[in-house]
Amino acid sequence: MDLSGLLSEHGLGVVVIFVLFAAIAYFGRWFLNVYTYKLHNNFNEVLREINEMKDEIIENNNKLYSITEKLISNQRLIQEDINAIESSLDTLLKYIKADK
Repeated sequence: MDLSGLLSEHGLGVVVIFVLFAAIAYFGRWFLNVYTYKLHNNFNEVLREINEMKDEIIENNNKLYSITEKLISNQRLIQEDINAIESSLDTLLKYIKADK
């Protein structure tokens, strides 16, 4: 069946419908390509921001861990100083009691 037969038997409406379907398919493909490209770019941007935030969180977590280690170390040193002071106080009290 050629184009003239199609036009004579079914009319111009069928041709218009086929052209319309072709245009819709072309527009759909174009729109899908543009939409997926923009979606891909947005997704990549979000992933980049997530990676930046992850790096900042890890960096801050490492700083916090370091501070915690220093606090624990200082706490141990302070406890040793307190023990030494208590020992010195006990010695001093024994000395004072011995003098009386």
